[in-house]
Amino acid sequence: MQASVFAGVCVVGGVVCALAIVGVAGGVQPEPPSDRPPKVPAQPLPPSTPLKRDRSGELLGEIVLVNVGVENVGTARVLAGMGASPALCREGDGRVHAVYLREPERKGGEDGVAGVLELVLTTSGDGGQTWGVPGVVRIESAPGDLSAPAGPALVALPGGGLRLYFSAVRVVEGRPAGVAEVYSAVSRDGGKSFSYEPGVRLSLAEGASEVAVARMGEVWFMAVPRDGDVGGMTLATSPDGLAFSKVGPWSVRPGGGALPVHRWRGSLLSADGKLTFIGGGALPGTAGSRQVWRGTSSDGREWTSGGVLEVEGFDVGAALLPGGEVLVAVTRRGGRGLPPGEPREPMPPVQPVPRRPGLEPGR
Repeated sequence: MQASVFAGVCVVGGVVCALAIVGVAGGVQPEPPSDRPPKVPAQPLPPSTPLKRDRSGELLGEIVLVNVGVENVGTARVLAGMGASPALCREGDGRVHAVYLREPERKGGEDGVAGVLELVLTTSGDGGQTWGVPGVVRIESAPGDLSAPAGPALVALPGGGLRLYFSAVRVVEGRPAGVAEVYSAVSRDGGKSFSYEPGVRLSLAEGASEVAVARMGEVWFMAVPRDGDVGGMTLATSPDGLAFSKVGPWSVRPGGGALPVHRWRGSLLSADGKLTFIGGGALPGTAGSRQVWRGTSSDGREWTSGGVLEVEGFDVGAALLPGGEVLVAVTRRGGRGLPPGEPREPMPPVQPVPRRPGLEPGR
């Protein structure tokens, strides 16, 4: 690990993550409503298609985007052919940012470390229809003994800018020292660069690595799934988004189409004095394990299940769009990284955002 550039081995879940950033050239052009693709129900995925795992067992799949409206669901489109843990965020100027983990791209003859994942960021200026070229996220002034990040969450700051939350562990002589903790970094240039914020946001339980964060009014909320506890979730709040304290208890009341066991791997959203959690279904082996579910709460403690969406997947990222639409990113079965001969659902490629000649990611 370097102290000035966050690029190293992530031992959370045995995964290594390198970092890079990408910016979008030119101004933001709002997308006319008439340009939106036709809304059709999402197609279910064949249950026989396996997911790829990296050498550490991290689940990887095709990351797809879906616009979810009040009454319909848009056509799925590919954000990444193979990746994990997507997180989305919409800034006040309309730009939408996406971060996710992926296997590093190798240049000709370049050696790499097996099982390494890197955290990348890409930006859309048209509500998620087209995206810039992803680049590795770089975090300045990160401690040299801190592993690279996992389980990212991205939040727009009230005064402008982005805050990246991530889980990591301290590394001593190449080995993890203790369980994962939540850290953060801030960007004031639209995600082109991030600066490490000193201190620990929250200490996690054994095996936890994913985080979801949202601000409602003057209170920040953080939800962390407890994978070893069926349907478990740790809830924490903060007055400034930096010093979080665990709170509880919490509960989920059944709603239409409620899942038997809710899984808290997903995203927190805030609008109109209400929190919305969009998560990756129930635990594996239970009914609805691939369904994306939605729950709402006015205080983070009492949740009402809003049932399931017409979207299948896990590791859910989400961002609110104008008009009440939600842009959802899910990791799901399939992807270009599957072994030859394995079936996958055909998906059209994503159209990249045009960039000025000579503009490099992160510049």
